[in-house]
Amino acid sequence: MIEDTAVQAKEETAAESLSTRRSSSCSSSSGSGGGGDVELGGEVVGWSSYDDDAEQRLLWETKIVVRICLFEGDNGSIDQVSDVYVSVSRHEYLYQTVFEKVIPLWRHVLPSSASRTPWLEYGMLPLKWDLPCGVLHDLHCGNDDGCSSNSIWTVVAHFSNFPSTILPPFDVKESLRNHVFHSMKEASHVRMGSASRIMNMSHAAQDALWHAIRQGSYDEYAKVYGTLGFESHDGILAAVERVPVRIIVCRGAALTMNSSYEDVYISSRSMNDGSVKDCVYDIARAWMMMKKNKTIAEKNEESGMTGVQIQVGGIGMHGTEPLSYLWRTMHAPDGFLYIYVH
Repeated sequence: MIEDTAVQAKEETAAESLSTRRSSSCSSSSGSGGGGDVELGGEVVGWSSYDDDAEQRLLWETKIVVRICLFEGDNGSIDQVSDVYVSVSRHEYLYQTVFEKVIPLWRHVLPSSASRTPWLEYGMLPLKWDLPCGVLHDLHCGNDDGCSSNSIWTVVAHFSNFPSTILPPFDVKESLRNHVFHSMKEASHVRMGSASRIMNMSHAAQDALWHAIRQGSYDEYAKVYGTLGFESHDGILAAVERVPVRIIVCRGAALTMNSSYEDVYISSRSMNDGSVKDCVYDIARAWMMMKKNKTIAEKNEESGMTGVQIQVGGIGMHGTEPLSYLWRTMHAPDGFLYIYVH
């Protein structure tokens, strides 16, 4: 079932509020600033005046409404199967949501030969199972008005003919959890020089953290993650020297029906703190040049970031935002800050 109108309105309000506050931050960055403003590369920016906890909560509460359709060839019933609508946090994993909330509704129509591990498709391209839902949405929808954050995203679920040449095989129950905790170890090593904070978590703490991610619950997540010592609390600005980022570069505004993953570059990086533009521009430009997409690259030779857009959490960046601030307020549950460049 789909969430009621009141819930959808709340979700859209959260997204709009987050975007507005980001814009306000950018607008104030050029002023002299007060109230704990910090100096970054000689420029005074007002990033420390915001409540990290409130900012994170807004992103967790921003939802994407997804319509899940069963691929006709996997319907073992003579009856038409109803589509299922789910409201998914940007930080949840869509495959996990389908496995837990959708498949139980379809068990009676799936043929006995069907795999119990689904694969999802949008625009005739399989969706990666190891990316958060919000990142998937940005990558495949971009600025498409028919697939914006305020509209319904239609995805097809398959239970046969797994595209093993495009997606690595996986098991929903184990692979996603293992991937997330492995990423958390990587992120911990970047931030703290060691993965011991994750490796020393008790089984109970790991279970509680994974449950929070599966449910898209910020309160549950913050309760456990906050004990690991990665973030600032009570408005105290944490010193960040290295930031774990995953940069996703796409040729074009988004993947289209004629696209392939050859049009996408994904790289995990350990970056020095600095502006998000300084972080991604050289990497994105080098890859675009390598792929011979010289139109954008040459266009930016003299004009900086003209023609290239940067998004974090589905929100367009001005380019001056410090990585440390973005990480504290917008990092994914796996500890990485996902930066989408197109």
